[in-house]
Parts: sequence; structure tokens; C-alpha cells
Amino acid sequence: MNRQTENEDSEAGRETETFIKVHVVSSDVVPTDEPNNKVREITVDVIKDFKKNVQGDRIILTTAEHSATCGVSLSDDSCYVVTGTFEEGNPLRYRFNTCGFHMKCSAITDLQWRGLKRGYGKACSSNCKVLSPYEDENATGCRMNPKQNDIPCLQNYGICQRCDRRRCNRRRLRCWWRIARNPNRRCTRN
Repeated sequence: MNRQTENEDSEAGRETETFIKVHVVSSDVVPTDEPNNKVREITVDVIKDFKKNVQGDRIILTTAEHSATCGVSLSDDSCYVVTGTFEEGNPLRYRFNTCGFHMKCSAITDLQWRGLKRGYGKACSSNCKVLSPYEDENATGCRMNPKQNDIPCLQNYGICQRCDRRRCNRRRLRCWWRIARNPNRRCTRN
């Protein structure tokens, strides 16, 4: 079970993000080097690697033991799409938590599947990313603000994408939320 990343950042010791579709094989709580501290290790088979930076078929997802400390539980024998970061070691471990994306495959909308297969790559290449409300005001991307936006609506039906001249020229935006096939047309105020 030899895994390598193609990203030079991981060789420099920085975290490397990935986005994968997995099938959960098993889950176990194990002790760490720190006294009275445990982590949940979830063994998964990789079904699809959307960022193409993982090689192989089985990895270990590592998360905090409890949800109160940002830990995530995934049901055995289920399909999920998750994001996280690589941790060095053999076997390769992959850290994720409640702040990242993790959703059962059956709950992902058609728009999200299309985005995973081809749409999100275009947004990444134009530097359009989802921004938290706390990021720098000059950051390029689509801001997700719980005071102004319907967050579940954006997660299920929104795509952060590059603006075209016709749509955003007057507002001087580089990226905007495109809402598609949504029962609630007012997810956000662009």
C-alpha cells in the first residue's frame, strides 16, 4: 500500500489538500502519543480522487475522537465525499474535521456531482474559491456569510465561478455565486 502525492508542497512539509470519494471499510478509536488523547481512524477505499493527488486504493482518515473537538463519524459500509489534508507516515493518513466538506454520496445533489466531475476545476483555475466571512476583504472568491446567506442552499445549489463581462462588469466582481436548480432562488446576495 504505497501512496505518493504529486504535489511539491507536501515535500516541503506544507499541508496538501485533497478531495475524494470513498467507501468506509472500518472505524476505530486509537490512543495517540499524548496522554488521555485518542483519535478516530477510519479505513476507506478510495473510489475517486477529484484533485488527482492521491495514488492507490486504501487510506486512513484521521479525525478527533469526539464531535465536540471537531471529530467526524462516518458510517461503515457507506459512500462519502470528503476533503482534508495529508499527514506524513506509512500508511499515509489523511486528516479531516467538521470544518471540511464531508457528505454521504446519496445526499449530494446533481449539481454538486457535475461540479465534482468537471465544474469545480474551472473555478479553481480562475482562482475563484469559497471564502469565509473572516477572510481578507480583497481576497478573490465568493464569500459565504451566515448573516447574509442561506448556507445549506449555497452548499447544495451554489457554484463559485468566474464572472463574465456581461454579468459582473458593473460590480467589478471577479467571482460570483451561480445558483442552479434551486427551490429557494435567494440563497445569497451577490
